[in-house]
Amino acid sequence: MSERTFTLLVERLRDHDPVLFPTGVWNESLDKEIADMVTSELAPDRSQFDLAYGLAVKAGLHLWNESLHRSHILSQDVHNATGSYWHGIMHRMEGDYDNAKYWLERVGKHPIHSRLQFIKSDYIYDGDWEGTSSRELRVSLHQFYLQRSWDSLLFVDLVQGVVTSGRELRLEKAVAALQKQEIIMLLEFSYRNACGGQILEPFNR
Repeated sequence: MSERTFTLLVERLRDHDPVLFPTGVWNESLDKEIADMVTSELAPDRSQFDLAYGLAVKAGLHLWNESLHRSHILSQDVHNATGSYWHGIMHRMEGDYDNAKYWLERVGKHPIHSRLQFIKSDYIYDGDWEGTSSRELRVSLHQFYLQRSWDSLLFVDLVQGVVTSGRELRLEKAVAALQKQEIIMLLEFSYRNACGGQILEPFNR
């Protein structure tokens, strides 16, 4: 697969906003294309290709496509912080929030966290949600918003609160949009560490 073909694949995903709790694969034919990818072909020099991050790229693409099972299989074989991050997001999206926290705690501080913290108020501003019906959700939102650095565990609590309440559709859309940026940033990080270069613009909304 050439870099151009890969870029086109990413462009097909770009307009898709993965939901917080998907119930199936978004695009089955695209999922097959992702599964068939040979990511080492993206590297100008295959001797410099990092296999672990190549698997992380595929895990991220599958997750963006809401293909949780295929993403899970791959992320389990990526034994670094980025693999644990993909693993944690997958469990968060499947609704296994305790397991998500376990894997995200293993990540520690990830290089994309500072960028996520920088943009989070563009999506979630504490004062916008005073009418939120659930007290627990208001508490999760307030705690997450007040943090001076990105807190993946508090984001899990926020996602869980939104999903289980099922009533705050506007807030759900905002949180899902922030999740999409998290996925894009982590995919761009995985790609850069697999074979160099940058093909994504994480800050584009």
